[in-house]
Amino acid sequence: MGKAPAFQFYPGDWIQDTRILTPMTRGIWIDMLCFMWRSEERGKLSGTECQLARILSCEKEELRAAIAELSVTKIADVTFCNTDETVIITIINRRMHREDN
Repeated sequence: MGKAPAFQFYPGDWIQDTRILTPMTRGIWIDMLCFMWRSEERGKLSGTECQLARILSCEKEELRAAIAELSVTKIADVTFCNTDETVIITIINRRMHREDN
C-alpha cells in the first residue's frame, strides 16, 4: 500500500502553535511539513543548508532564521551533523514522525 496523498490539517492547532513565529517562518514551516509528508522517513527533512534553501524556495539567511525560530520555540526538533566538509541539517515534526512509526 502506498503512502497517503494528504495529511490532516488542524487549523486550530496551526493558529495556536505558530502564532509565536514570524510570517516568514510560518511559510517555510508549512513547506517543510509538505516535504516531510512526502519524505522517505515521514516527518523528517534533511539536507545541507543549500539543498534545503533550494527546495523550500528561500534564501539561506531566511532558512537560518526559520530554523533558529523552530528550534528555540520547540515547534520542531532540529539537529546539525558535521560530515567531512558539510553540515547536514535535520528537522523533525514530532507528531508526524511519531504517527508514521
